[in-house]
Amino acid sequence: MPPALLYSTNTWLAYTISQTYYHAEHYVWCSPHPNSRWLPAGLASLPPSSSPGDLYLSLHADITGGDRHSAKIAQNKRGLTSGGDQACGGYHHGRAAR
Repeated sequence: MPPALLYSTNTWLAYTISQTYYHAEHYVWCSPHPNSRWLPAGLASLPPSSSPGDLYLSLHADITGGDRHSAKIAQNKRGLTSGGDQACGGYHHGRAAR
Protein backbone atom coordinates (compact mmCIF):
# COMPACT_ATOMS: atom_id res chain seq x y z
CA MET A 1 0.00 0.00 0.00
CA PRO A 2 1.46 3.41 -0.92
CA PRO A 3 1.91 5.94 1.89
CA ALA A 4 -1.04 8.19 2.63
CA LEU A 5 -1.11 11.56 0.95
CA LEU A 6 -2.47 14.30 3.19
CA TYR A 7 -3.45 17.84 2.27
CA SER A 8 -3.13 20.99 4.34
CA THR A 9 -3.30 24.76 3.92
CA ASN A 10 -1.07 27.16 5.81
CA THR A 11 0.09 30.72 5.29
CA TRP A 12 3.67 31.45 4.27
CA LEU A 13 4.10 33.53 7.42
CA ALA A 14 3.04 30.62 9.65
CA TYR A 15 5.43 28.34 7.76
CA THR A 16 8.32 30.79 8.21
CA ILE A 17 7.60 31.26 11.92
CA SER A 18 7.57 27.48 12.46
CA GLN A 19 10.81 27.09 10.54
CA THR A 20 12.53 29.85 12.50
CA TYR A 21 11.16 29.66 16.03
CA TYR A 22 9.87 26.08 16.38
CA HIS A 23 12.92 24.26 14.99
CA ALA A 24 11.02 23.37 11.78
CA GLU A 25 8.20 21.66 13.70
CA HIS A 26 4.84 22.33 12.06
CA TYR A 27 1.44 21.79 13.65
CA VAL A 28 -1.21 21.61 10.95
CA TRP A 29 -4.64 20.19 10.25
CA CYS A 30 -4.49 17.60 7.47
CA SER A 31 -7.11 15.82 5.41
CA PRO A 32 -6.90 12.88 3.03
CA HIS A 33 -9.03 14.90 0.59
CA PRO A 34 -8.00 18.29 -0.86
CA ASN A 35 -11.49 19.76 -0.72
CA SER A 36 -15.11 18.90 -0.07
CA ARG A 37 -16.03 18.75 -3.77
CA TRP A 38 -13.60 15.89 -4.47
CA LEU A 39 -14.90 13.44 -1.90
CA PRO A 40 -15.83 10.02 -3.28
CA ALA A 41 -19.57 9.31 -3.24
CA GLY A 42 -20.81 7.80 -0.01
CA LEU A 43 -18.17 9.34 2.27
CA ALA A 44 -19.11 11.73 5.04
CA SER A 45 -18.96 15.37 4.08
CA LEU A 46 -15.89 17.48 4.79
CA PRO A 47 -16.90 20.83 6.30
CA PRO A 48 -15.33 23.91 4.64
CA SER A 49 -13.57 24.81 7.90
CA SER A 50 -11.67 21.49 7.72
CA SER A 51 -11.09 21.41 3.97
CA PRO A 52 -7.59 22.51 2.90
CA GLY A 53 -8.82 23.47 -0.58
CA ASP A 54 -11.79 25.44 0.73
CA LEU A 55 -9.59 27.19 3.32
CA TYR A 56 -7.12 28.16 0.59
CA LEU A 57 -9.87 29.47 -1.69
CA SER A 58 -11.37 31.50 1.17
CA LEU A 59 -8.02 33.07 2.11
CA HIS A 60 -7.15 33.68 -1.54
CA ALA A 61 -10.48 35.41 -2.21
CA ASP A 62 -10.11 37.65 0.85
CA ILE A 63 -6.54 38.62 -0.03
CA THR A 64 -7.07 39.24 -3.75
CA GLY A 65 -10.33 41.05 -2.99
CA GLY A 66 -8.60 43.38 -0.53
CA ASP A 67 -10.95 42.40 2.30
CA ARG A 68 -9.57 44.34 5.27
CA HIS A 69 -12.20 42.87 7.62
CA SER A 70 -11.78 39.20 6.76
CA ALA A 71 -12.77 36.94 9.65
CA LYS A 72 -10.51 34.16 8.30
CA ILE A 73 -7.45 36.45 8.18
CA ALA A 74 -8.23 37.83 11.66
CA GLN A 75 -8.47 34.25 12.98
CA ASN A 76 -5.12 33.42 11.39
CA LYS A 77 -3.51 36.50 12.97
CA ARG A 78 -4.84 35.53 16.41
CA GLY A 79 -3.41 32.03 16.00
CA LEU A 80 0.00 33.38 14.99
CA THR A 81 0.04 35.83 17.91
CA SER A 82 -1.02 33.15 20.38
CA GLY A 83 1.68 30.80 19.13
CA GLY A 84 4.24 33.59 19.29
CA ASP A 85 3.35 34.35 22.89
CA GLN A 86 3.79 30.67 23.80
CA ALA A 87 7.12 30.44 21.98
CA CYS A 88 8.41 33.47 23.90
CA GLY A 89 7.46 32.02 27.28
CA GLY A 90 4.38 34.19 27.66
CA TYR A 91 6.19 37.48 27.04
CA HIS A 92 5.08 39.88 24.36
CA HIS A 93 6.89 43.17 23.74
CA GLY A 94 8.59 43.07 27.15
CA ARG A 95 5.39 42.42 29.10
CA ALA A 96 4.03 39.18 30.52
CA ALA A 97 1.10 37.87 28.47
CA ARG A 98 -2.27 37.97 30.24
